[in-house]
Amino acid sequence: MSASAERMQEIFSGRNDSHGQDVVKDGVEGKGGMRVDSKVTTDLFQKHLDGDMGLGIYPTWHDDQGTLMASWGCADIDTGLWSEAYGLATALSAMNITPHIERSRSKGWHIWCFPTEPVPATMMRRAFKVAYAAIELPTKEINPKSETLRPGQVGNYVRLPYKDYRKNSGPMARQTFLVGWDAESEGVPVDVSDWLYAYDSTCETPAELICEWGNRWREPKRTHIDAVREISDEALKKLVGNLPGDLFVFVKNGPQADRSGGLVALAFKLRRNGYGAEEIYHIIEVADQQWGGKYARRANPEAFLLDIVERTL
Repeated sequence: MSASAERMQEIFSGRNDSHGQDVVKDGVEGKGGMRVDSKVTTDLFQKHLDGDMGLGIYPTWHDDQGTLMASWGCADIDTGLWSEAYGLATALSAMNITPHIERSRSKGWHIWCFPTEPVPATMMRRAFKVAYAAIELPTKEINPKSETLRPGQVGNYVRLPYKDYRKNSGPMARQTFLVGWDAESEGVPVDVSDWLYAYDSTCETPAELICEWGNRWREPKRTHIDAVREISDEALKKLVGNLPGDLFVFVKNGPQADRSGGLVALAFKLRRNGYGAEEIYHIIEVADQQWGGKYARRANPEAFLLDIVERTL
């Protein structure tokens, strides 16, 4: 067993009686994964590093007092916009929470946080929410995804970085941590052995600091919108045509992956650019139709779009 596998297990510890595993059919890895109820061993981490399987770890478990605890936190930025990953990492840094950026396999990024000791899942999630709110980004996917679990539930696992690291290397490697990132560039991938060698106590965030930020979080009050006024085709065309260049291109081309998340991200960008609720509604309605009409075909698309607009307010 390699020292890398043992060190990976120490850093990415979590629930120890279940893990996630990529589904392989006829020797080909699929997009989905499955839960496997068996002890999490160092051998699993070794197989992950060797590319024999894709390992996912559940970050939470209940302690002796029944509190749902988290070994680490991980935010998923899958819009394909580096500015969002950089913004979130910068916000965490400003909070003295040390971020680690991984280039994920889905053309996005994972922002990891490793506390000095496990913290309540509630505190981990809320600390990330503070960072999201600071840069006015929609809170989309934070792991752990739940603050409570019912009996029999294990939550959601996160696929670990550095699967099949020998083959998955080089400047375009995915599922690797990045170094040297800044506002303009995501930096370069760092080899697993180098990352593990460099990992020490300075890479971790004091657990009490995460809890301090978590306790500062307050859920924003929701502004309810019953309906929006219709506008003419000419006015709508003018509204979209006058969008700033980057927003116009985003409406035209859509996100690289998640369309639902893309609409939410677009709505928040519009809000930050000074657009009002009704303008946001009409623009994301156009975007949805431009991207295939996923929600236009539903029974009540207006309710979904209004929900997105309300989140921005």
